[in-house]
Amino acid sequence: MIHMKINFTCNNCRETFFVTDKNISQKSKVVCPNCDTEFPDEALSNLKIAIESLDKANKSVTGFNELGEDITTWKFSFTD
Repeated sequence: MIHMKINFTCNNCRETFFVTDKNISQKSKVVCPNCDTEFPDEALSNLKIAIESLDKANKSVTGFNELGEDITTWKFSFTD
């Protein structure tokens, strides 16, 4: 995993909360902690696919060789 927080803002009550990428991959639903409005299932499915793709991209440019030496070629991150 690339270890990031996904920020959500509920469309119903405007509550803002976050879920980590690790936790979101294990969830079948994301629900607003303030008003219990559910994040759309299709959007959650697409978000999980996007996180998996980001993880694959990260793994393709980072790593260690057989001697344990860092052979990372690129690093990337996301900001607001």
